[in-house]
Amino acid sequence: MVPPAPFLAPIEAATPGLAIVDSIRNGGQKSVWRVTYQGQTYALKVLVASPEAAERAKREINIMTICHCPRLVRFGPLALQEVDVANVKYLYYLEEFIDGTAVDVLAKPLAFSQCRTLGLHMCEAIDQLWRNKKVHRDIKPGNIMKRAGNQDEFVLLDIGLALDLDGASLTAAGGVVGTLHYLSPDQIKLVNARRDLDFRSDLHALGVVLYECLTGVHPLWNSRVPQMNVTGNILNLRPLPVRDFRNDTPTALEDIVLRLLEKEPNLRHARIQHLVEELEAVNLP
Repeated sequence: MVPPAPFLAPIEAATPGLAIVDSIRNGGQKSVWRVTYQGQTYALKVLVASPEAAERAKREINIMTICHCPRLVRFGPLALQEVDVANVKYLYYLEEFIDGTAVDVLAKPLAFSQCRTLGLHMCEAIDQLWRNKKVHRDIKPGNIMKRAGNQDEFVLLDIGLALDLDGASLTAAGGVVGTLHYLSPDQIKLVNARRDLDFRSDLHALGVVLYECLTGVHPLWNSRVPQMNVTGNILNLRPLPVRDFRNDTPTALEDIVLRLLEKEPNLRHARIQHLVEELEAVNLP
């Protein structure tokens, strides 16, 4: 059953051929709904209108349009629209509906083969973004979907926060954007948002995700690490070895993940292709 929301009926009325099916995700300023449009299933994104929300929506649409990669969610057939409901303006548009499960709700630890596949697929997504001078800035388990079906296939969502190195920043210089527990040290320490972040920040977030998928715990925030504060841990705390939690982890796979979690960007992989080659070379049990 679709939870009541004041904008649903007006959006359906303003968009011939669109029908709301059910809720996917609800937040304070943004919600996502499964819909049908002209006989096909899509995800409908709805945002409370503001200058920042409009800029984020336009950026996400632009990135979905120019980045052609099966590991990134695709733009749908409905461009950015606006509807006024009781003097509150809402923005909405369609994107690909990913039938599957978000990584944050998958039972963990994942199989080694799944972890490697997730890493390889996210490398494809990060590489495609970087080729278009974009840094995602919010890679986390909740933004990665495992498609339904027998084959492991992972897709990266929510690219509205992406940093555009050729465009205006969505935040003032020095502003921290992203989800706190998945921020890289680079994001916390950044001074100039346009120059100091590159794909290696996304690689650090991928390292956090892979550590969680391998062990079932966060590398910098769990019952076996000092409970300082999140930003202090990100900047200063070295994670425990993966094998402390899962002793059959291939050493090469552990080495890859711990390198991704290095505090300094220059200690992580200098090229995404190098990371891909290392992941492909891991001998799995």
